[in-house]
Amino acid sequence: MDKHTWLAILYLLLQFPLGVIYFYVTIVVFAFSLSGIAIPIIQGVFNLPVGNIEGVHYYVPTLALPLVVADGILLWTGYMHLAKFVGKLHGQYAKGMLVSE
Repeated sequence: MDKHTWLAILYLLLQFPLGVIYFYVTIVVFAFSLSGIAIPIIQGVFNLPVGNIEGVHYYVPTLALPLVVADGILLWTGYMHLAKFVGKLHGQYAKGMLVSE
């Protein structure tokens, strides 16, 4: 019947959806940033199209390749800063839920 026990159980139940969201967002951002960094290799070295919709092959223009790589690097760097901020917020949330007065 202790308040701390119920808060710990609530914290445990909320951890599952939060963990799934954290994992999903991390994988999606990593995939997009890695694809942006790898497009020059895929397109230049292996001569593969970036997209193929209804039989039409799509390539990134050669002059835009440095921008695509820079976007991939900036996306991952920005996400790491966002993850650090979310980690601080999650730490405060965990402290509020799990640490007794």
